[in-house]
Amino acid sequence: MIISEMIQMSVDLVSKSLAENNPYDIDDCISGFRFIVEFKGNEDNVGILTADVLDSDWLLNIEASQLLRNEVQILLNTRNTEYRYLLNQANEIQRDRLEEIGINIGL
Repeated sequence: MIISEMIQMSVDLVSKSLAENNPYDIDDCISGFRFIVEFKGNEDNVGILTADVLDSDWLLNIEASQLLRNEVQILLNTRNTEYRYLLNQANEIQRDRLEEIGINIGL
């Protein structure tokens, strides 16, 4: 299996994690390589703490790690943008419902 295929498998795992409100960290072995992705931040602004690929001797593969980091960053940018959009939508719906019953809270 080539490194790009392994990175894609790791990115698929990260994508599943990012579907959660609070994404969980990934630490998985695929074909002898260890993929580690750790997140930082909160629900509406998740960032990368770690995105590393280690070889079978547990040495950092810098090139693969950079590829992984780039792919994860793209996913995070999309996730954070969509999450903030959904929060704004929820606030608008809440405000509209309150206004319907005569409460104006100025959100």
